[in-house]
Amino acid sequence: MSTSGHEFYDENEAEEILQMALAKSPTSGAITRERLEQTAAELGISPEALIEAEKTWKAQKTDAEEFALYQQDRRRAFQSHLFTFIAVNLFLFAINALTGFDTLWFLYPLLGWGIGMAIHSMTYFTHQNSRQGEFIEWKRKQQIAQIAPVPMLAVPNPDQILYDMVRMEQLAGRVPIGKLMCIKMLRDRSGVGLKEAKESVDRFASAYPGLLL
Repeated sequence: MSTSGHEFYDENEAEEILQMALAKSPTSGAITRERLEQTAAELGISPEALIEAEKTWKAQKTDAEEFALYQQDRRRAFQSHLFTFIAVNLFLFAINALTGFDTLWFLYPLLGWGIGMAIHSMTYFTHQNSRQGEFIEWKRKQQIAQIAPVPMLAVPNPDQILYDMVRMEQLAGRVPIGKLMCIKMLRDRSGVGLKEAKESVDRFASAYPGLLL
């Protein structure tokens, strides 16, 4: 759009033009943080807005990378299940063929397991809306798996007991748990005082965010 000799663009048009120009620029590719700040300043973007946008971008990038890993795990689990299903049932069919087809007993495990395989296939290829919840649960399990075991001492310390408690709660599907409940459970199981139990819970919450409420 032109007005009084000046040409104006809406935000989408300006963004497309800048992206094309950046792609054709001989210096396109990685840019320094200083260059990013200068570009933002030239566009009238405040440092605070830039920092918030950068945090959002990093969070989205991390989520996208973790979701890709989650999809890989889902695909591997489905492929492993499918391969095992086919291999085992072919083996049973071969045994049935060698011993005679007077009774087609191989059909019973085939049909029974086939129902489970069909359900797994449906959940793998459909149920898009439920994947976010599955993805969140997958991330929690990954966090638990990455917790380094606390070395056992001759006398169990509160940190070790707390670690074992969280592992048990995770296996029971009750993670995250509240800090107050965690402090009470830790005192009951270890016999430590309120101050020591609170300090242990605070250390754990700082080291492994998201596991305690």
